[in-house]
Amino acid sequence: MREGTAALLRLDERIEVVGLAADGAEAISLAERRAPDVALLDLGMPRVNGIEACAILRERFPGIEVMILTPFCLINIDEGLKELDAEVTEMGRSFTRSRARMLTKIVLPLLAPYLVAAVRMSYGVGWKLALVAELFGSTTGLGFLMLQAQTIGDAATVFATCFTIVLMFVLGERLLIDPLSRRFSAKA
Repeated sequence: MREGTAALLRLDERIEVVGLAADGAEAISLAERRAPDVALLDLGMPRVNGIEACAILRERFPGIEVMILTPFCLINIDEGLKELDAEVTEMGRSFTRSRARMLTKIVLPLLAPYLVAAVRMSYGVGWKLALVAELFGSTTGLGFLMLQAQTIGDAATVFATCFTIVLMFVLGERLLIDPLSRRFSAKA
């Protein structure tokens, strides 16, 4: 993840990636040595989490801008796991000792709305990442086409590209994610 994000950032010649850190403590140490303008953190970093690292960096380097990335879809699934009804799962265990049956008959149906919401979020974020990657580092794709049209002042192509992006996104939402959502909400 770190290397992929850094590679994407390096596509923009205005951005210099001064280092990569495996955890929050290493990020703080790296910031002390390299004094970056921006620190890009993840909430779930080991040793020192993203929130703690952010607070430390902001305290030690008042001019630093901190951005926090996190896999929101995983947070959504984690919330679903926290919301599992203990009585229902206990009842399920009283009827079967099979973990596979518990998973398929009780846990997954209870998690289904959270899983669908995670898919919906991932779909939206995936589109955004793809378009940004095409804008800054590709020679093909809708993002590249939109950038080229904007550069030469071709407003009709910019609007047509924006319309195509919205249309494709909405079609994916309506044809794939909405039916999935209806299917699992009907079982709840």
